[in-house]
Amino acid sequence: MTQLLIAVLTVLLVGWGARASAGPGGALAAMVSLGMTQNFFFYAPMTLLDGVLMLGAAMVVAGALRPRLDAAAGWLMFGGTLVGVATKAPFGLVTPVALIAGRVIVERSVRWAARATALTVLATLPVVLFVATSSDWLEHYGREQLIASMNGTRSDGGGGPLFPARMVLEMFWPGLALIAFGVLPVRRRLCGTIPEPPPRSFHSLSLGGVLAIAALSLPARKLNTHVFVLFPMLSALAGAAVGPAVDRLPVRITNGTLLLLLATGLIAGPLGIARLYCRPACALSTVFAPQLDALPPGTEVDIVSRSSPWSMIALLAAERRFLPFHVAELGAREWAVVERELWVPRSGWSAVSEAPGWYLVRRDP
Repeated sequence: MTQLLIAVLTVLLVGWGARASAGPGGALAAMVSLGMTQNFFFYAPMTLLDGVLMLGAAMVVAGALRPRLDAAAGWLMFGGTLVGVATKAPFGLVTPVALIAGRVIVERSVRWAARATALTVLATLPVVLFVATSSDWLEHYGREQLIASMNGTRSDGGGGPLFPARMVLEMFWPGLALIAFGVLPVRRRLCGTIPEPPPRSFHSLSLGGVLAIAALSLPARKLNTHVFVLFPMLSALAGAAVGPAVDRLPVRITNGTLLLLLATGLIAGPLGIARLYCRPACALSTVFAPQLDALPPGTEVDIVSRSSPWSMIALLAAERRFLPFHVAELGAREWAVVERELWVPRSGWSAVSEAPGWYLVRRDP
């Protein structure tokens, strides 16, 4: 249910921001673009940090698209940046930095950009202070993920400078078709006459999207989920592209489409149809489930692996309410999940279940 609420709130925030810059039609188109993506249908049911990261990006988009940086817009940009940076440090800065750069270049909004930049810097300070005092964060997330992504030493993900652009082309539909409508030659060909130009936000969002994709292309190794942070901005861009055209449609059609979107979103939530198509995240949800279901919340579980298994730690903590600990070898705790290559049968321990890549082991009574 939490994932569903985060997903729906993300869609509504993007629609609220798009309405301020592209009208009711732009809001509807933006929500349709985001609500119909692969992310909303298939990843919303999963316990992933990317959903929270997208929520932070949606807050920033909703604030940045307001005509003035008033109190509501300022708090949205500050809160969204803080949520994004606290969730996945550098990725949380992609949306605010790209939007600020796009708006100051296209709209010459120097005063707005200065105030927005100050809010962005202030929002990052709590995380900077935490990072500066957390050796565990610097070692595990900083060195094993961020630095490993930049220099290409991490084993997962894909390479090549065009990887983020390719992921957007594969995953952001139907939004890309709506964005194409904002390009003047396409609009002229579809409309048959010289069409009404898109709102000014279309150009600033376009530049912001290009800058954001370029930023995600910098690491040597990239994950496809990294591009999710772009979807709120690209959805607002889609809304700006077709907003004027949608506003000319009958109100009954637009209202009916909005209701259909909200109903579809609820059906596609964690308790709905999307769950049928989502494969379980890992062995914790399948092979090890009978044993783990019998353990009470708060059970301490060691995870013995060579690198930090962040997804397994998150699943044990979020779905099972366990207390997971990443360790290099078996310790004093009763239960442990051990990487296959590191498991050696030993006295006092028994492997109670086996899955591809992992063993669930227990200290003998």
